[in-house]
Amino acid sequence: PLPPRLGRLAAGGKWSIMLERGGRSATMSVAEEDLVGGVLIGRSEKCHAETLRRITDNNTSRVHVLVLREGQQVFAYDLASTQGTYFQGQPARRTELADAGTLLTLGMGDTAVRMYWHRVAA
Repeated sequence: PLPPRLGRLAAGGKWSIMLERGGRSATMSVAEEDLVGGVLIGRSEKCHAETLRRITDNNTSRVHVLVLREGQQVFAYDLASTQGTYFQGQPARRTELADAGTLLTLGMGDTAVRMYWHRVAA
């Protein structure tokens, strides 16, 4: 398997992150060990998966969101991004990610990136 830092595509994880913008999308499988160290989403090469970075644009900060497990819950943290992170249309600094699915919007306007999170395995 690929090291957690490089991300996993379509296999091996219990959760899925999909980024979508302008008709393009990329999906990454997320395993437990990824969440313990945290998964960075953004434009920087420090971020978790190159395939996800390809969906971002200048409205996405270099390190925009951190996805991290705390106890039994998984949270997304906006990392003081320039354009903000939104949950149900409201600015969100810390959002619990539900296993059944959560949609966050990274940035604003027509070029905003939609981040879908959900559990894919028990």
